[in-house]
Amino acid sequence: SAHWWLDQAEALERRGDREREAGFLARAAGARLDEGAHDRLVSACRRLPDARAASAVVDLLARRAGPEPDAALEAALFAAERGLRPQALRQLDRVAANALTADQLRAAVGVCRALGDPRLTLTWLAKLARLAPGDPGVALEQAQACAEAGRTREAIRFLDRIESPRAAPEQVMSAAIQLQGLGQGEKGLVLLEGLVRAHPEDVRYLSNRGVAKA
Repeated sequence: SAHWWLDQAEALERRGDREREAGFLARAAGARLDEGAHDRLVSACRRLPDARAASAVVDLLARRAGPEPDAALEAALFAAERGLRPQALRQLDRVAANALTADQLRAAVGVCRALGDPRLTLTWLAKLARLAPGDPGVALEQAQACAEAGRTREAIRFLDRIESPRAAPEQVMSAAIQLQGLGQGEKGLVLLEGLVRAHPEDVRYLSNRGVAKA
C-alpha cells in the first residue's frame, strides 16, 4: 500500500539516504492513495532536497489524477516554488483549456506569481475577470501585475475602476497607495479623502491621507 512505501521512505529520510527515499516516494505515488497518504506524500516531497526528483513525484500524482485540474495546479505550484519553470508551465498547459472555477483560476494566478511572471499572471487574471466581472480585488491584482510588467497606463486604468461602494475600504486604500506609487498622487488622494469622510474614526485612513498630502 502507499502507506507502506511512505513508511520505508521516512525511514530512509531518517538515515539520510535521500536518493533511495525519492525512489520509494515514486512507488508510493503509483500506489492507491487515500487522503492521508496523499498528504504524507506531498509533505515528504517538500522535504526532499532534490527539487527535480520531488517535482517528478508530484507530476506523477497529477498524471494519475487524469483531467482533474486540482492535481495539476498543485503540481504546478510545487514546481514553481522550486524554480522549475518548464515543469510548472507544462502543468498549467494541461488545465488551460478546462472550464475552471474561480478558486482554480486563483490557484493558477498563484502559480504565475510564484514564477515571477507578471505577463503570464495577467493572462490568467483575464480569465478570472471574465468569471468575476467588476470584481475590485481582481482589478487590483491586474493593476499590480501591469505595474510589474511596466505597463503603467494599463495599471492606472484598472485602478480607476476601484471605488466605493463596490470596493471594500481596504481595497480602496490599496488602490490609493498603488496610484501614488505610479505617480498619480492626486488620484490617490481623492480616494483617501473619500475614505476619511466615510470612516472618520479610522486612524489608518487619516494617517495615509496625511502622508499623501506631505
